[in-house]
Amino acid sequence: MLGNGAWEQCMSTLDPAVREKLSKYQV
Repeated sequence: MLGNGAWEQCMSTLDPAVREKLSKYQV
């Protein structure tokens, strides 16, 4: 799995809708 910082950096580049969808998988 990605590091916390790397994960947040990756998420920040995504669209809000995609981010919301991915956040459901990473609980």
